[in-house]
Amino acid sequence: MKEEFLHHIWQYQLWNTLDLKTINSDIIEVKKVGDHNTNSGPDFLNTQLKIANFLWAGNVEIHKKSSDWNRHNHQKDTAYNNVILHVVFLHDKIIYDKNNREIPTLEVAGIIPENLLEKYDKIFFSKNKIPCNSFLKSIDNSVFSAFSEELILERLQQKTLPLQGKMNQNKNDIEATLYFLLLRSLGLKINAQPMEMLSAFLPFNILRKHTNNPKQMAALIFGVAGFLQKDFLDEYPKDLKKEFAYLQHKYQLKIMGKSLWKFLRLRPASFPTIRLAQLVAILSKYQTLFSVILEAKSVKQLKNIFAIIPDIYWNTHYTFDNLSVKRNKKIGDKTLDIIIINAIIPMLYLYGKKDVKIRQKATQFLSEIKAEQNYITKKFKQLELPLKSAKQSQAVIQLYNNYCSAKKCINCRLGKYILSNA
Repeated sequence: MKEEFLHHIWQYQLWNTLDLKTINSDIIEVKKVGDHNTNSGPDFLNTQLKIANFLWAGNVEIHKKSSDWNRHNHQKDTAYNNVILHVVFLHDKIIYDKNNREIPTLEVAGIIPENLLEKYDKIFFSKNKIPCNSFLKSIDNSVFSAFSEELILERLQQKTLPLQGKMNQNKNDIEATLYFLLLRSLGLKINAQPMEMLSAFLPFNILRKHTNNPKQMAALIFGVAGFLQKDFLDEYPKDLKKEFAYLQHKYQLKIMGKSLWKFLRLRPASFPTIRLAQLVAILSKYQTLFSVILEAKSVKQLKNIFAIIPDIYWNTHYTFDNLSVKRNKKIGDKTLDIIIINAIIPMLYLYGKKDVKIRQKATQFLSEIKAEQNYITKKFKQLELPLKSAKQSQAVIQLYNNYCSAKKCINCRLGKYILSNA
């Protein structure tokens, strides 16, 4: 039995309130449950109770057992002197405050509704990755939709916290921060780390000076990434290598180890060389990329911004010196979705902290993208939850990562709904 569960029952009074009596058989009438306190001190503040026809105003403390009061040293803490009721699942000891006053105690083991306890046991002792899976199908779609709205805002706020730190590190340079996000997104999971390293080895304030020169931009990116450290047969990489020798000396640049980059089990279209070529094409076209993004009014317009074909050399290559079948190497639709979800939308949401219209645009873009396909969304789809847009898939990813996997069901909106509708 988790204390949070007892907090939930007290907060929503999920029992027959006529059964509330102290261990001394004094009738308890709850006038005001109080304010749930998530900081130090008693669990509920500003509570109003009538106990044995006397009106009390103060705080409520909740434990699994009465003896937890002493185990937590509340009997020595003046912060608990104004506790007017001790709510416990099991009463095993009479307790006193620092002034040696006996605290009225309510034991709830026998008054929690049986069906509520059954739900609690079924959820908290479930071995399923989604503990409340057996209840989700019975939840109305409108309830899930309402929770999704809260979860997506929670997810965006969570994403923008480290992003704000990056902005501070970049002295509020939004283009430099977007460069970092683009690199991570283009790398997908398998090459996200070396992409992030590249942003550190090659700061955007250097690249910015060469946005009008695609050749120099490519030389810098491929050179620092470690892909120009050999003798080439093709003229294009030869030229880049020659250009990089000058730029490396000019900026005193360090070179990453080529072995950091992962090619194994990747489709050729996702090779890091192709992703870097696509980055060169994007940064070469737009000197102020974020200002262009701000003007977009739909996901379709956003995708058009990034639908740029890299240098013609890459039409017949996936890596330097290795000829391949001729194919257009612009960014694919699914990868664009990933970039928009993981880079563009968080950036817009952060930028719009003082402009609600920009934040609304960010969440609207999520609604225009198809739901993501991954192991988390597949689990929820099997439970017949409606996942049509990325807004909904991002919501269930937040739900799974922050609540389901940690079994924080009592802190979860869906978990609370299930337990509150016993």
